[in-house]
Amino acid sequence: MPSPDVARPDRVDAKSVLLLPAVTTAVSVLTCDPNKIVRLRNVTISNPSASAVVVTLYVMRGTTIAYIAPGITLPAKANFQAVVATQSVHMEAGDTLYFQVGTANTCSLLVAYEVVT
Repeated sequence: MPSPDVARPDRVDAKSVLLLPAVTTAVSVLTCDPNKIVRLRNVTISNPSASAVVVTLYVMRGTTIAYIAPGITLPAKANFQAVVATQSVHMEAGDTLYFQVGTANTCSLLVAYEVVT
């Protein structure tokens, strides 16, 4: 099956994922399935803690890493929009979105995305 046509998709399903990592290693957030495209529409990182935290967000394709937020220091009680709808990121089959925090149980990640088929 050929890749979906983003300009004229057969179907678009809106979804979201919320994550609060309990570890400081990179955590897989979502992986794009074969014959689909994932369009990241909005990615928000929130730090409700009393201290600044270093966060990293990236997409991995094979062994290649594309950083969206490479080691950003997020201040205490702050939010950071890593992706906004007007500048969406497209993930291809096999691409995986990863999130990493410098201090476990501090920052949450909310990803609003569409699966295009």
